[in-house]
Amino acid sequence: MDKKRILIIADSNLSNSGVPMVFMSIVRALKSDYIFDVIIFNEDDMFYKNEFLSYGGKIYVFNRKIPDGKFGKVFWLLFKLSKDIDKFCDEKISLKDYFAIHSFDEMFSSRFLKIGKDFGIKYRVVHVCAALRAYKTKKSLKRYLFEIDRRKTLKLCTSIACSSDSTLKLNNYKNKGLTLYRTYNQIQFPGVIKCVHDNLVLTQIATFSERKNQLFALEVVSILVNTYPNVVLNLVGKEKEDGYEDKMNNYIHDHSLEKNVKFLGTSPNRDELSKMTSYILHPATMEGSGNVLVESQVCGIHCFASSTLPEGYDLGNVEYLELNASLWADRIIKYFEIHKNERIEPVNKEKFSADNFKSIVLRTMSGD
Repeated sequence: MDKKRILIIADSNLSNSGVPMVFMSIVRALKSDYIFDVIIFNEDDMFYKNEFLSYGGKIYVFNRKIPDGKFGKVFWLLFKLSKDIDKFCDEKISLKDYFAIHSFDEMFSSRFLKIGKDFGIKYRVVHVCAALRAYKTKKSLKRYLFEIDRRKTLKLCTSIACSSDSTLKLNNYKNKGLTLYRTYNQIQFPGVIKCVHDNLVLTQIATFSERKNQLFALEVVSILVNTYPNVVLNLVGKEKEDGYEDKMNNYIHDHSLEKNVKFLGTSPNRDELSKMTSYILHPATMEGSGNVLVESQVCGIHCFASSTLPEGYDLGNVEYLELNASLWADRIIKYFEIHKNERIEPVNKEKFSADNFKSIVLRTMSGD
């Protein structure tokens, strides 16, 4: 019997970052039962391309040609986007072939979901990865139009998968929502990994941007060097926001942190990185989930995280703090004085198990 097909609508591309990591988890969990195709909006980063194709699916590229100017964007949102989607669906892809749609593009999915509904697709899932409404955003006509399309999307979907309980609270339109905590790779992260040294080594894993807040981590290190001159900050990731890495390098130079900061690229060996890491820093100003926190705690690593992040990703080893660099430095110093590089066995791992993850994903397509 032929497998049913599910269409994923990405929020951008197939990069080694948050949203693609989530939908690749879904593909891996259900690959024995379904075939997945995906619509992406650019080919800037295709990290997961070969793995995705190995499961038998197809990749469709919908090049959204968004104008640069403010008024051009508004015109595009009001009149052009829907026509472009209609043309794409007529020429490139047939939505009537799908059992379900699972969209990660909360702001621009309504037209895809409307066409899917008209074709009789019974299960139309919207995946909300960040509790955007919990954060202040600049008011503008463009933002207003985004919100209108988001509301259309929530009306047209049959269920909402939220990355945390706080995201669910803000997006549970007509009680359609379920919290879907992403599973972690239990082969890659099998359990506690001991630290192999006695030094203070911090690690941040995130794309370089104002939202992920690497400049804050650098500020913390600039304070820590007064107590621990040989403290090291490992930065794993690459620039996502134009000019942000230059700001980071300027800060490193201005505060003479060249010997304290290491750029490790996007794909270091996580096992070796865990052995070298004392603590994880996660000072993001906005985040939908805490995948790095889960993976690190499974390895027994203590984490310091921004108090703005969802607390559902605490396995007993996260310290949530306000974004005050002196406060973070003080807590790190005090924790290191007492605990050094000891590891702590995580609790409640089953919440993030592959079986639990798969059962909730299937619930989003059952209407239960």
